[in-house]
Amino acid sequence: EERLTKNGKKRKTVTWPPESLLEKVRYIDKAVYDDDPTDGSYGAHSIRDLERAEGAAMHSTVFEESIDFYEPQPIEFPETIDASPRGSQSQEKDAQEERERGTLGALYLTAAQIPDSP
Repeated sequence: EERLTKNGKKRKTVTWPPESLLEKVRYIDKAVYDDDPTDGSYGAHSIRDLERAEGAAMHSTVFEESIDFYEPQPIEFPETIDASPRGSQSQEKDAQEERERGTLGALYLTAAQIPDSP
């Protein structure tokens, strides 16, 4: 007996496997790679090496350029276009400027004074 919705489509149902098949256990072995340390510890030097390798990969040429780069042509906008700065008509502009006037900013005189993270 098919149960139909009010639109005449077949109603969706959920079924479960028999009780004996509901619980399955699958063991997953840890992948071991050639460059993994033998004692299982990953020290800070490994992180540094990974970051260095990532930086080197960013500078390496993996793909060949398919199209040569060229300077785009400058765009000339007609004088009739309204070139007002983005957000100049915003209702929140004045409120944001007021908030920024009341907020203290950080001033660092030397690079050593700048914290590592904000």
